[in-house]
Amino acid sequence: MKSRDEFSRDLERFYELILERDREVCKLYDLLEDDNKSKKKEELLSFLEDSGLTPNKANLLALILRFTSLQESSFVQVMKKEGFEKKRIVEVKNRAYKLTRDYYIKLNSDLIEKLKEENLLTPFYVDLIEGIHIIGLAFCAFFEAWNAHIIDDVNSKLEERFEKKEDALAFVVSVLNRSDIKEIDERSYYVLSGEDGDAKILSYFQKFKEVGLIVEAIDICIDKISKRDDEVFFQKREFIEYLVSIKAAFLGTDLKNLIKLWREVDIKWMQIKTPLQIGHPLEYYEDGYLKAVAPEWDLRVSNPKYIQNDDIKNSILQMQDELAKKQRSTNRDDVVSFAKKAIDQVQLYIGAPALFYGAEMNGVFSAQVVPNDGFVSNIHGKKIFAFPDRVLESTQRKPFMKLEREVFEEEIVEKSKELIFKKEQIWHEVYKISTIGHEFGHILWVDDSSEIAMNRSGEFKNIEEFKATTGGLVAYMLSEDETLKEYVMLDLIKRSIKLIAWMDTNEVLPYYCEGLLHLDILFDVGAIEFLEDSKKIKIRFEKYEELKSAYITRYSELIEHYLEKKDASEFLFRYLKKVDGFYKPKSLKPLEFVDYYWNLYKEIGQDIDELDSNKNWLDS
Repeated sequence: MKSRDEFSRDLERFYELILERDREVCKLYDLLEDDNKSKKKEELLSFLEDSGLTPNKANLLALILRFTSLQESSFVQVMKKEGFEKKRIVEVKNRAYKLTRDYYIKLNSDLIEKLKEENLLTPFYVDLIEGIHIIGLAFCAFFEAWNAHIIDDVNSKLEERFEKKEDALAFVVSVLNRSDIKEIDERSYYVLSGEDGDAKILSYFQKFKEVGLIVEAIDICIDKISKRDDEVFFQKREFIEYLVSIKAAFLGTDLKNLIKLWREVDIKWMQIKTPLQIGHPLEYYEDGYLKAVAPEWDLRVSNPKYIQNDDIKNSILQMQDELAKKQRSTNRDDVVSFAKKAIDQVQLYIGAPALFYGAEMNGVFSAQVVPNDGFVSNIHGKKIFAFPDRVLESTQRKPFMKLEREVFEEEIVEKSKELIFKKEQIWHEVYKISTIGHEFGHILWVDDSSEIAMNRSGEFKNIEEFKATTGGLVAYMLSEDETLKEYVMLDLIKRSIKLIAWMDTNEVLPYYCEGLLHLDILFDVGAIEFLEDSKKIKIRFEKYEELKSAYITRYSELIEHYLEKKDASEFLFRYLKKVDGFYKPKSLKPLEFVDYYWNLYKEIGQDIDELDSNKNWLDS
């Protein structure tokens, strides 16, 4: 039997194995070197050729990014650049998913074997981790079926049939009505099946046979851990009840009862407070119609060396108190009280994703605040997860891109590199503000009815990400550390600009819209200027105080919007407009730059900077 201290030492070693795995993944970038003749490089080049893509360096990088960043956008962009039609893009994209899936399933299996070889943790947690892996395999199968039906079929047809999203949503509601569901809920665990008059709503279990595989795998996991004891954290009962609740939720077929079943999953999950956390289906960014929750499944491990502090949390609460006093909404006190209670109960986990499956093969988040259910959060709070070690490692290992040198002045390019490679402590402080602050920012100014009330036009998510980031940013601005000012501003500007690359990627549309909303402010106060002669962005750090004032003003307007629970589209379309199906800035200066950057990204977005290498910085 291991003591808590022995388990903690084992956990440190397990955490290091996870980081070693991530560094190994980043070695895929070595395949870009001309003298690399490895079997893996041959495999990826063959994949490109079999897919009909030119086996050049830019396309190889886009495919490598599919593994290292777990995002499809770069790979999709090179297919568009080579003239692939939509049907062909979907086909090749799904083949790339399978290639990525198999790669990570092997890495996950190897990680578990190392865990067992080194006799780390305890039999209970080893069996639990193996059970998570088996369930994850079933989740991958479920995600493929889910994605093919919802994203590639149903939603694609809705987009083709209805010019306006509001009309598509009205059709979806008409089908819901036939199932005795009166409106689109804050999220769903069912799908649209069939077309026109034959269309109906089916639960995940009714529609996807793969859900049965998940249920079988859950039973195997429960059976194994039932025979063990958790001698360290004494949470065996909590884990079993959690898994039992997931099984019950997946087996649910009463459409009106599904939210209740999955709410029970979240409630049971909030009782688990060990350094090893399971992630179940929680998010619904991909589906903009029924908000069907995506099949994600993972294991997250906390960094045992991380020292908890409440500085971000306290700055968020202080900011909320200060700005709430200036609001006159009749909802103010109730909503502020709701958020304060949720923040007070937040469980913060700083660590790394150890195992991941299903939808997460299409993008493991850098941070997350969950559950999304307001009823659960009001009683039990939320969990915030952040993965700074993984984010920094990935950023340092990714090749420098030509696009960045083309867009930013040389001094900014160098300042960014110094932050990433030479000033890691400052980088972590900025991450806390921009990323952990973002997750706390999600909690503010909402209660359990806000999203439904504000999402009648289907645009809630497209202002919510801006609200979250701006909340963390304004909290910093009202209690700022002078040494971080320029770096916080630099991070905000660079991220906002890079988000333009997601213009035509529906799964991450809320982040793209967030970037545009930031750019509207940045250009308006002159914090950035698009130089006509050099076609570069000039950052004016001396505009910080004006930028601070503008953000506090804009955020205060947004707070009022949230407290009054107005439709999200009213705020969004003050600053954005739709042009040929794409969201664009209304103001001329950001519009000109967004169009310029988007065209440049399509042209050279996958080209590597040949003038400098990240290895020069890693080795120095």
